Amino acid sequence: MKAPRPVYRRAYLNLDSLFGHVYSNLTGEPLTPTKVATFYLLRILFQTHFGLRHKPSFYGLFHYLEKQKLFHWLYALMSSNTELTYKDYRLVTRMAFGEDREINQNFYASMEQLGSSLADINFGIEDEFYTNTYAKDPNLRWDDMDHDLVALETQDDLHFTSNFSFVYRWLKGILAQYTKTSNGDLFKLNRKMRQWILAEENNPSPIENMGAVLPYVIDCSMRARKWTNETIFNVQKDPTHTMPFDDIFNYVRIVQKRHPDVIEAFLLEAIIHIQMKDGSRGMKALKSYFELSMFELNSNMVHCMKTYRLGVPNFAPLMYSPILQARICRLFGDYPTAHVYTANKYFGRAAIALDEALILAEGTTLLGIKALIRRRMATMMMCQGRYREAQELLDYCFEEVLRHGTFIEKACLYMTAARTARFLGKDPRDFLRMARTLVHGKWPGMEKLIFSELSFLHKPDGLMPNTNRLSQVCEQFGKLTDDHPGKCDWLLL
Repeated sequence: MKAPRPVYRRAYLNLDSLFGHVYSNLTGEPLTPTKVATFYLLRILFQTHFGLRHKPSFYGLFHYLEKQKLFHWLYALMSSNTELTYKDYRLVTRMAFGEDREINQNFYASMEQLGSSLADINFGIEDEFYTNTYAKDPNLRWDDMDHDLVALETQDDLHFTSNFSFVYRWLKGILAQYTKTSNGDLFKLNRKMRQWILAEENNPSPIENMGAVLPYVIDCSMRARKWTNETIFNVQKDPTHTMPFDDIFNYVRIVQKRHPDVIEAFLLEAIIHIQMKDGSRGMKALKSYFELSMFELNSNMVHCMKTYRLGVPNFAPLMYSPILQARICRLFGDYPTAHVYTANKYFGRAAIALDEALILAEGTTLLGIKALIRRRMATMMMCQGRYREAQELLDYCFEEVLRHGTFIEKACLYMTAARTARFLGKDPRDFLRMARTLVHGKWPGMEKLIFSELSFLHKPDGLMPNTNRLSQVCEQFGKLTDDHPGKCDWLLL
């Protein structure tokens, strides 16, 4: 038997012990706001050229001269060591791309999402950027011949860049730095990015927008929305910090014309009109606000990709528009018109709108949305005296509303169930007990409504006559009124 061969240990430098793990010490491109903006611009340019996943671009491919032009600008931005302001960066992109293929509009939209905290910085980029090949259409079989036909037709046209290009190497440096950035540093970078976008320094000249010179605070949608929301707050809470109403109206008109996505401008207009005791114009502006806010962008991307429906109904305007318009009428003493807004025919219109919304909501993945719509329909039917239909809807949606509904939704659910039960000759006390437990000490107005419902239940000609209990309810109502005086006009929706 041979002896085992000796093990020889070679002497060499352990580089990891000297310099740490090779990947953790990789130095990439410094992550600054300008670099982040350039990354977003690069991704938007690629999506404009290529499309997304298996879907070709709506705008069509860039041809050779167009690529040459855009890479000239990208090289200038990527090779510069100067940190630009957001204002200067927008001037560069406007000069470079103008109105071509909505590149600027898409870039501004992505920056405004970051600046308004609607999104965090995302360094994801599609695999197709590296493969220059469309992903397989998920609606086709994996071995369908159409996949090969698409690849054959586009094999020489899709290349946006190559792995030898300066753009490719710059991108790798950015992603290398991102992979070694801690969550804490990413949080700081997001905050720095928002400050960079919202900064007002380095503003020697006004921004030009569509040929007109606009005030800086409303020169883009994001700042216009910020100014509008701050002005709405100040007009109601701190009027000494607001500009004169005439100047506000001038700004509002500009925002409504130049930034149609800032629908809050119509709400501000309505508030100013009401402050100036102009009820009719206030109603008109409020109507415009509700009409424009009836649909919103679909934030559920899974649903959006399956249905290709970018707009989804926003149910708040359907519910609260008649109520607020009625309150404005009451504010100016027009009680007949206020009554018209809350009459049954308006409930009927809202019910039709909710029926349409329920149809639109079929197939959605938003949890509980259909149940919340059905709860509102049940409440309207109860107000119209259609108690059995209301009860059927409540039986259908009760548990889902409790699971997914808000504090207000649950309170309205309990009150609708209690009043419906009373009119059907059933005991509503369990619902009233749950409602009071929910709102006690939090919502005095709803608690008064609960006592009012109990008084109807226990009065001499009520469903459950009880003189002693009626006296206790009236006493509790009186104590609550002493602590929270004022008249309540209830319109349960």
